[in-house]
Amino acid sequence: MSRGQIIGVVDDDADVRAALQGLLNAFGYDAVLYASATDFLEHDQASVGCIILDIQMPGISGLELQARLSERGSTTPIIFMTGHLNDRIRERAMRQGAFCVLGKPVDQDHILSCVAKALGGQTPSVSTKALGLEDIAALARRHDALNLAQGFPDTAGPENVRSIAAGALLDGYNQYAPVNGLMELRTAAATFYTRRHGFSITSDEVLVTSGGTEALASSLLALVSPGDEVLVIEPMYDAYAPLIRRAGGTVVPVRLSPPDWRLEESMIRPLVTPRTRLLLLSQPANPMSRVFDFEELSMLVRICVEKDLTVISDEVWENLTFDQLAFLPLAGFPGMRERTVKLGSAGKLLSLTGWKVGFVCAAANLLEKIGHMHKVLTFSTPPNLQTAVAYGLSLPDEVFVAERMRLAASRDRFIRRITDYGFRVLPSQASYFVYLDLPASGISLADAAFCHHAIENAQVATVPLSALYLSSPCTTLLRICFARSDEVLDEGARRLNEARRML
Repeated sequence: MSRGQIIGVVDDDADVRAALQGLLNAFGYDAVLYASATDFLEHDQASVGCIILDIQMPGISGLELQARLSERGSTTPIIFMTGHLNDRIRERAMRQGAFCVLGKPVDQDHILSCVAKALGGQTPSVSTKALGLEDIAALARRHDALNLAQGFPDTAGPENVRSIAAGALLDGYNQYAPVNGLMELRTAAATFYTRRHGFSITSDEVLVTSGGTEALASSLLALVSPGDEVLVIEPMYDAYAPLIRRAGGTVVPVRLSPPDWRLEESMIRPLVTPRTRLLLLSQPANPMSRVFDFEELSMLVRICVEKDLTVISDEVWENLTFDQLAFLPLAGFPGMRERTVKLGSAGKLLSLTGWKVGFVCAAANLLEKIGHMHKVLTFSTPPNLQTAVAYGLSLPDEVFVAERMRLAASRDRFIRRITDYGFRVLPSQASYFVYLDLPASGISLADAAFCHHAIENAQVATVPLSALYLSSPCTTLLRICFARSDEVLDEGARRLNEARRML
């Protein structure tokens, strides 16, 4: 949804203009692009609320343009950008009335903040800041709230796997592990995924990372170049957008709607442009707790093959699908093996999220690029944990089925308890999360407001789904983590009901 505010972007570099347009559009501004200062002066500027301007352009420079606008009596705020920022340029620009002067490359959060201030102090919809995920966590700690917000199981994890880690710590190798990971873990991961997925993965196609998020970061930073557009399913995991932007890419959200969260070809094809390079897919889908079916994934495959898109398939939740729903790895579809980067997480597979051991599985040409980025981010992962995870992945399938069934039972228990109190929930097909439908549960507050109310007055912490959108969020759903003990789930349901009763 547009904010109804127009930003003029004046820069002779087409890539810069396109990147700024994508960023501004993603946050609800209407960006109008001008290739030169002369081009800008030839058009009506009456509706432009703010100008982002390159100082050093051929022809009329940014400073000259600013002077001409001042002569015309213009008071439109101007944000200068320059690749050669020094005190002299800054002082001259500010003396002529510039709103601010930024050096290139410009931090995207910084320029959004400057735009918001230039337009009158409005705050951009940056989900992790404006909606306060960190503030919610701090508030929960301050009120000693029951934690149904953060996604982790409140179990110790498999004792036999932890024992292997302890033994490897005391008696094993404790210096840097190889950059790509211990061979025993790469082999174990390749064997594990080959057995599950039905197509061969070799140890040379596996990279060990320090958690699934580092696998994501290494992949995005390696494969996204400035100006690239990345399709992302929205709502989205909160690390996706910041990492894409840090790589210089533009986030192009594919917005799904509750309660079905279904992927449709008509909503994706129009978003693919010549600049689209990548699809970032969470499958099973987090945060929607949805398992995309064969028809949906086949549709994505057709588009990716036709448009030659690389896919980062975030598959960390693959063991946590419920109700007999099958997980379908994207790399198993025709034409996808060589263009898919699969992300995995030992933390999710073994219920040991604090260990932060992840995987990237990809063809050699993709994995080599990602490996170079991993090398400069974390270099390697603790060897004792790698040894233990290698052992854990070799456990019988019954172990993984049992964990899935245990979590499904926790989901069912929480849904029974919360619906007994008159709340309504959306279907949860995967992950650790279930969603409360606030209006259907008799709550008129938006999700963030009810979340804060529940923390402060009933000491129970949840997550508003609206925190996981770039703009124009859904504000009617509250995310609950059900990967907790029976006692915690029962008490959490009681406190949520108490929070509602107090309204």
